[in-house]
Amino acid sequence: MAKYGDDDDDDEVITAESLRNGPTSDSLPDDLKYASADDTACEYCGVSFLVYSEMRNLQDRLDRAESKLAAADLTSSDDLQKQLLDAQDSIADAKLAERELQQELTRTRALLDAQT
Repeated sequence: MAKYGDDDDDDEVITAESLRNGPTSDSLPDDLKYASADDTACEYCGVSFLVYSEMRNLQDRLDRAESKLAAADLTSSDDLQKQLLDAQDSIADAKLAERELQQELTRTRALLDAQT
């Protein structure tokens, strides 16, 4: 089976998933993992030869940010829905209290009319 690189010491097997996803930054040597962007850039064009790794890191960051945003939107949506339900309950309570006051006012007027 084919292996990465020309080294016989390399034990990482090429699979369809590894071809699609590329090597992880964990598989890089330590001096490359922790190298500055200036050290990994091509002197001619300025593009890093670790572009794929950098793009993967950016994609991971984007995925985490989207997850956080989705969770925040759900939380906000749930909070807004709870506030709306609380407001509806308050309105219903206020309408009930208004009806009771109207009935009390009607009874009071009827009693006053009966006394006069």
